[in-house]
Amino acid sequence: MAFLYHLFNNVRRLLFLFLILILLMFPFTALRSAILNVSTRFAVQGPLATYFSEFSLSGKPLVYNTREGYSNYFYSIPLNLMDKDVERTVCFTLRNEKYSVCIDGTEITNGCDCLFPYTKSERTFVVTIQSGDKIVSAVTLTLTGLPIVQIQYQEINRVSYSAGSIIVNDPGKANDTETIDSEFRIRGASAASEEKKSFSIKLKDSLGKKLNKSFFGLREDNNWILDAMAIDPSRMRNRVATDLWNDFSILPVHANKEKGVINGTRGQYVELFINDVYNGLYCMTEKVDRKQLKLKEYDESTSTIHGVLFKSLKWTYSTYMGHLISGEVFTGAVPPVYNNNLESWDGYEVKYPDYDECERIDWRPLNDAVTFNATTANDSACFSDGYNRYFDIPVWIDYYLFIDLLLATDNHGKNMYLYTYDKNSSSVLGVTPWDLDGVFGRRWDASVSWGTEGASCRAEQNFDAFLIETLDGQHGFIRNMKKYNPDNFNQRLHERYAELRESFFSFESLKQRFNNYKEIFDKSGAGAREKTLWNGKRVLINFDDELDYLSSWINTRLDYMDTNEYNLSNPDVDSPQTKDLFLNIYPIPVSNLLTVSNLSPGMNIEIFDCFGRLIFNEKSEDSMIQIDMSKQTPGFYCIKAGALMYKVIKK
Repeated sequence: MAFLYHLFNNVRRLLFLFLILILLMFPFTALRSAILNVSTRFAVQGPLATYFSEFSLSGKPLVYNTREGYSNYFYSIPLNLMDKDVERTVCFTLRNEKYSVCIDGTEITNGCDCLFPYTKSERTFVVTIQSGDKIVSAVTLTLTGLPIVQIQYQEINRVSYSAGSIIVNDPGKANDTETIDSEFRIRGASAASEEKKSFSIKLKDSLGKKLNKSFFGLREDNNWILDAMAIDPSRMRNRVATDLWNDFSILPVHANKEKGVINGTRGQYVELFINDVYNGLYCMTEKVDRKQLKLKEYDESTSTIHGVLFKSLKWTYSTYMGHLISGEVFTGAVPPVYNNNLESWDGYEVKYPDYDECERIDWRPLNDAVTFNATTANDSACFSDGYNRYFDIPVWIDYYLFIDLLLATDNHGKNMYLYTYDKNSSSVLGVTPWDLDGVFGRRWDASVSWGTEGASCRAEQNFDAFLIETLDGQHGFIRNMKKYNPDNFNQRLHERYAELRESFFSFESLKQRFNNYKEIFDKSGAGAREKTLWNGKRVLINFDDELDYLSSWINTRLDYMDTNEYNLSNPDVDSPQTKDLFLNIYPIPVSNLLTVSNLSPGMNIEIFDCFGRLIFNEKSEDSMIQIDMSKQTPGFYCIKAGALMYKVIKK
């Protein structure tokens, strides 16, 4: 028997060396990736590697961590199981048969089902390797309710992309821990100097070409972002604000031509490991690009430009659309001359067509809009006669109300995406928000006040006056629309605000968005880990205190806007039917059954497709209803319950 055992081990070693030889001979082939995936799928890292050649829970390997003060290993489970007993099949191969394995003192056999009780403190368990009754090694294993993302790289900077790899461990997908070749870059301007870095990611296939992947039910793409949220004490502002925009904002004018338009980004909270070092709570998000906005694609066969997409990077005469940076002075001057051979123009960067892929670009649609707005800034008749040829007005109405509500200090010229669906048929520009950390009572640097004049993000102040007095003025197009009031623009603002105050802008609805994410942080355990790791390393992190601040700020902001900007009585008081009402809608995106809860019995539920056609109409019998969406085509839908309206995505 001993002879056979040694023979088996020698054969296994020879096979392993053979695999290594193949990898060296074919370093850039799909075969290499396939072999790597097989040979490392359940490979054990860290202390357990001394005793196991493989170890997995229900087909997924453990995630190794080298950061001191935290568990040696992590394992991701669905969030809704964090308060339940969890059973997982334990599979392992010991390097030496004299050892046995115990989890929290109970011996485990290969292939058995092991119970991980939810009552266990912090969901952390002890895995011991024993020789008889003697413990020869002990490590800790923590269960988290968030997906785990692992990235590996050797060098990284904010200028160019560096090679590496990524593993996205989604607990909602069985056996999905594929190692994907990737490129990484540190993202952000001021954010790049933070200790906790954010990253831009490009996925590659085995041949180095773009690889599109979908994670967490989001869109399929090769470009992703890992947002560190380093300057936000709540770690929620950007996500909550963007969720709010995605849910309430009207779709751009070209949505009647293109199904599935998403005028914003979606994201999923994850826990990140960098080179096997635990790095805390991140949000993995989509990017704003042509595919997200469904802009008409560049025609490579004829080099014809259709859709165009621009990002504003800094405040300039052109990003302010017609006034000087040093103050709201409108001279009527034309903007600087653009050059279609350059990737940037006066504070903007072209994002589509793809300059890096040598596609032709065209600044003219944006330049025409800026020129019109700047040169008519002092001419009411000319501005009123032509404004709707350049701007998608319903989207801009929602955008203004959005940044007004948020008192957005960094998103009224800078940090905006502007786009045109097809410049050959229409020149109207839509707008998409971006980088919403400096909102809800905090500035881009996390401060609430600054300067020698006592400027602050206090909730009781007029947004336009705030921008003029404490920054460099309002966005030129918004200024012109409010000043000249074409087609009763100001009345349309008031009416839309009143409508939103009954639903998405209600105090309870806004507050609940933060509470929902706080519950995720608490339930997953990620919030406590984030506080331990990053508290005081840029901002003080106390989620309870910050939510109290946010609650007070939002309530005060709404009261001020109701009374001083939009002349409303308090909807939270005068509309008892919506005071405590917000809808819980899940899952989003939905494949089959859509659940809508927190309803009032007898409430009428309607669902409309993106063309406004009614596809569902039923009264709720109790507080919850389930709707079969399996036969509906993918795209956007609007669900209406009483005065509340939400967007739903069918995938």
